[in-house]
Amino acid sequence: MNKYTADPKATTLEAAKIWLRGELAAGAKCPCCSQLAMLYKRPLTSGMTRVLIALHRRKSPEDWVHVQRFLSEARFPPSIAASGDYAKLRYWGFIEQQEGEREDGSSRNGFWRITDKGRAFAKGETRVPGHAFVFADRVLRFDEKRLVDVRDALGKKFRYDDLMRGD
Repeated sequence: MNKYTADPKATTLEAAKIWLRGELAAGAKCPCCSQLAMLYKRPLTSGMTRVLIALHRRKSPEDWVHVQRFLSEARFPPSIAASGDYAKLRYWGFIEQQEGEREDGSSRNGFWRITDKGRAFAKGETRVPGHAFVFADRVLRFDEKRLVDVRDALGKKFRYDDLMRGD
């Protein structure tokens, strides 16, 4: 039992939802489907920011691009190119995925493009929360205590001026 006072074995869906909301930070097994439910604190990482800058610097940044192919051709380190972390840039509204499915029916077609918000961030014109709180692949809230700009997000690992020049 917790402060939400709902029994985790409750028979109503509403009672289960109330109980589970109180357990998201630590993670808990859903009483309805037994899936692990957890709230994840996702940082805006230096690798993700490096990808955003590369998308911004493309000749036609408004066009859709298959990001993993683009990163591979641009000789990004496998730790960045193959990780797929770049897709988390959507949590901040920096990129959007092209609609449509692959031949196997998956919506993960790999095609993305940078948004106006993403371009503004890449150019250093705006600050955003450094962390997003994500549940079931949706942002529930942001950590508004620490706002970051593009240089903050790159950290000491990458030099902004060099990346913007293409070095």
